[in-house]
Amino acid sequence: MKRSTFALVFVLVFVAVAVHLAVSWQDFAVLAKNGFLYDDSFYAFQIARNIAEGQGPTFDGVTNTNGFQPLYVALLVPLYWLFGPDPILPIHAGLTLLALFTTLTACFLFLIAKRYVSETIAVFVALVWAVSPIVIKQSANGLETALALFLFAWSVYYYLDRVRSNPNPPRLAFAKLGLLLGLTALARVDEIFLALAMALDYLLLVRRKRITPALVFKNVSTAAVVAFLVYLPWMVYGVVA
Repeated sequence: MKRSTFALVFVLVFVAVAVHLAVSWQDFAVLAKNGFLYDDSFYAFQIARNIAEGQGPTFDGVTNTNGFQPLYVALLVPLYWLFGPDPILPIHAGLTLLALFTTLTACFLFLIAKRYVSETIAVFVALVWAVSPIVIKQSANGLETALALFLFAWSVYYYLDRVRSNPNPPRLAFAKLGLLLGLTALARVDEIFLALAMALDYLLLVRRKRITPALVFKNVSTAAVVAFLVYLPWMVYGVVA
C-alpha cells in the first residue's frame, strides 16, 4: 500500500470512529427521541441483562425465548456484567461496540472495492458509506445490524480473496469460510442467503474452470459442515428449550 493511500485509510478510520462514537455517546434521551433506538433494541438489551443476572435467555424473567439474534446478545452480556447496575451505561457500551464494527466494515469495503478500482477511489467509496446518514442511524439502532454487516463484509472479502481468486484453494480456506458464514448466520439468520449465493457463484466458477466434481463436493461440503456445526448449538437450543 502506498504511503498516500495509507494516509487516506487512516483518515477513513479516524472519521468513521469519530462519527459513530459521537453518536453512540449522545444523551440517552436524544438517542431515544430521534429514532436511533427501536423497541426491539430494548428487547435485546433486556434479554442480555437477564442472562447476565443469571435468569437465562428470557425477556420477562420467567419464559425462555429464542426470539433474538444470539451472537449480538452474547456480546452484550459481558457489558451487563461490567455495567449492569447502571441502566444506561451498558447501552452506550453496546453502541460503542457497534460503532467499532461499523468502522471495521468500512475497512473491508475498502479492501473489496480496491480489487476493482483504484485505492483512492476505494477509500472514497468506503468513506461515503461510513458517513452516510442511513448507515449512521442504522448502525446505532441497538440491534444486530452493524455486527451482521461486519460479518457479511468480512465473509465476502474472505471469499473473494482466499477462495474465488485462488486457482486451487486449500480445504482449510473453505473451513475458515464456513466458520465465518456460521457466525454470520448467528448474527442474523437470514444471512444464510449469503452462503447460498456464494455456493452458486463458486459452482458457476468451477464449471468454467472444469474442476473435478469430487473436489468441488469436498470443498463445498467442508464449508457447509463447519458452518452447520457453528450454528448447531443454537438450533438445538431452539428445539429443546
